[in-house]
Amino acid sequence: AGAAFESKRWGARRFASVIDHLQSRWLLESIIIAGPGQERLAGEVAGFSDSNPCVLSGVSLAELKAVVGNFGRVFVSNDSGPMHIAAALECPVVAVFGSSNPDVWHPWTSAPYRVLGGERGTPDSNVRGSIDTIQADEVIAAVDEVLELAATHAAS
Repeated sequence: AGAAFESKRWGARRFASVIDHLQSRWLLESIIIAGPGQERLAGEVAGFSDSNPCVLSGVSLAELKAVVGNFGRVFVSNDSGPMHIAAALECPVVAVFGSSNPDVWHPWTSAPYRVLGGERGTPDSNVRGSIDTIQADEVIAAVDEVLELAATHAAS
């Protein structure tokens, strides 16, 4: 749920809805990875969820790589560094973009991915832009699509 700029952060309640969907539809446990200074935000997401997600904070890049590489079925994230790490590890990705241009900053991967939102602008502007208009059901639909594509890809 964290990102370097406020204009790139999607809502905690919306992330919690996605976590609950992953549990109810796909029987997937979720891990919320909190970067430095994002522990409060990760706790908010966990608090809004009914699925009791695990919150990891203070993880190194090596630990992030290990968690995503060993446990990642899908990585749902704002446009962020960890999203790009997940993509590099060929983990399916659903990325929620705010003030960044997804034509430039989309995940570079051969794994299935979907990008929602995005606009041209500066990440440090106070304009929230399109990230607030992205609804949880849109991200949930993208998650379902990416997981179905990943299952088809793995079966072939």
